[in-house]
Amino acid sequence: MQVNTPMKFSLCLSIAAVWLLSGCGTINSTEIESSEIHPLYELVGDSDSKVECIATFRHGQGGSDIGLTDGDAVSCTDGTVTVQMQAEQTFLSSTVEYHGTGLTYNPDEPNKVYTIQFTRATRGETFRSTGSLPKPMVISSPVGATITKGNPITVSWPTATSNGVVATVSYETNTGTPAGFSSSKAADSAGGLIIDEYEISNSASLVQAKIRLTRDSSGLHDAAWGSRGTFSTSQFAETVIWFQTFTFPLLKQEL
Repeated sequence: MQVNTPMKFSLCLSIAAVWLLSGCGTINSTEIESSEIHPLYELVGDSDSKVECIATFRHGQGGSDIGLTDGDAVSCTDGTVTVQMQAEQTFLSSTVEYHGTGLTYNPDEPNKVYTIQFTRATRGETFRSTGSLPKPMVISSPVGATITKGNPITVSWPTATSNGVVATVSYETNTGTPAGFSSSKAADSAGGLIIDEYEISNSASLVQAKIRLTRDSSGLHDAAWGSRGTFSTSQFAETVIWFQTFTFPLLKQEL
């Protein structure tokens, strides 16, 4: 079985386990019985056929995050490639997430099963939760379009992927930092929706924005977890558009 070293999708600060678990409201897993753990799992596929596995462990429902120590570990596999999930923590946040990347999605294998495995070596316990990604997303339009500020945005995609679709429009700086508005709307018709309420506070003549389509589903936790925790799976696709904030043409300007 091939093992990949994970890459990071998000801009997070990776922290050594000793420092990460020394404070920030986290609890060492060695102090917690398995029956007290609520696992929160995510399986995310993107339009580049990349798959990311995410796991958060909570002490009770809504309790403190748990940092894995003393032989406790979590991994993700598609049956061929296995990635070890590594702790990530955003700066000054007490949230500890375990991320694993390096897996891929093949549209020709829509029911491919991914397994997130939590192992407690010193306790001799292994928990396996499984999930498949929903159908991949494709945005038909708008793609690279320029839209006059205030005009409705018509988002279209193949009708075969309509169920459970949510569209989000947002704009960011060129470093990926949110910089203004975010508007979400669930699909109300097969293959398309219209977003007609949004705000743009940026004063640039042309503002680059992203449209994201997301389709959600659910995975299945190991029976030993009982009703504790959640397992969500999703696919998303993005496209770039431009908002014309003035009625006369000016040079294109990124944030």
